[in-house]
Amino acid sequence: MAHLSLFHQEFVQRRGSLSAQDYTELVAICQFLPGPTSSQVGFGIGLRLGGGWGGVLAWLAFTAPTAILLALFATLWASQHRLWSVLSMPLGLAATAVVLQAAWAMWRQFCPTAFTRISALLMLGFSLGVSTTWSTPVGLMVLGLVWSTLPFSHRSLVTTPSTTALTPSSKRRSPILAWGAIVLFIGLAMMLPWFASWHPLAQLAASFYQAGYLVFGGGHVVLPLLQDALLMHDILPESVFLAGYGVTQAMPGPIFGIASFVGMAAYDYHYHAVGALVALVAIFLPSFLLLLAVLPVWQRIRGNQTVQRALIGINAAVVGLLLAALIDPIAVHQLRHPVEILAVLGGFFALQRGLPAWLLVGGYALSGLVLSGWLHLF
Repeated sequence: MAHLSLFHQEFVQRRGSLSAQDYTELVAICQFLPGPTSSQVGFGIGLRLGGGWGGVLAWLAFTAPTAILLALFATLWASQHRLWSVLSMPLGLAATAVVLQAAWAMWRQFCPTAFTRISALLMLGFSLGVSTTWSTPVGLMVLGLVWSTLPFSHRSLVTTPSTTALTPSSKRRSPILAWGAIVLFIGLAMMLPWFASWHPLAQLAASFYQAGYLVFGGGHVVLPLLQDALLMHDILPESVFLAGYGVTQAMPGPIFGIASFVGMAAYDYHYHAVGALVALVAIFLPSFLLLLAVLPVWQRIRGNQTVQRALIGINAAVVGLLLAALIDPIAVHQLRHPVEILAVLGGFFALQRGLPAWLLVGGYALSGLVLSGWLHLF
């Protein structure tokens, strides 16, 4: 929300590059689609103002600062094993508090009725009972299809789209580009898992590409989407992943920037910058392809009540998915002592009272250094 507010201030209020109607419509499209909303909006602004290259440059400018910082953190992690072994626990606890706060907010937003809560709990049980690379997309798809056919009367849950028209630039967008984007999106979704066994970088790309097109509801959902793939294919140790997720909370940019950290540290730092670039492109690409594909037909899709109902079920399932990640691996591997539980609960309540996530992460990291006696190094 902070990113969307900054975009509005810069491009609508200060520069006047977009009308308020154009910007509102773009945000509505990006919230409708899976993927990181703020990054999609930034990409869409670039498309609107500078065409294809404008979209690419906007994404680079928005993502590069966080990606570079996280890649540097991963490099430091490799060279300072003793220091980071001290920090991994407090960073993991900070990440747990952040995810708990996100899960609570999403539960309140997406599960206000008994039916949505049941859907979330069904996805929770399914995720804990069936832990494979295909269980997540299957669970999301099934619940989305079920909700799309339910003859229920919970109209308050169905989002009423704005009545503003598509911008002229969206209407003129070539259908060839849209069809090319959807063909490329589907082709990569089908072919990357098949190529995954050929090379570790292909496995990395397949894992992050799947996570990129399954994220609904917020960037925090990338945690449960990546955990199975990373552990199952020995891409990254769980402790390093959770600590990197904690560091990501201290960064000002998109949460998807964690792909840079994971790609840099993947396979025991075998591929370094190449791995970081592959993971970063793979996690953002599907959401951008979907945006290119949907822009020309948004006028017809946005008012479809069947699609709106399906999204209700998918969002509820996403909450269950995030709750499953809180139980396993987070609670199972991170919370082994009452003090750790109290630290997570304290962080959760601090975030609920408005404490910035970056300040929580910094405070926990500093506490870890003090308690372990490492502060004298500085």
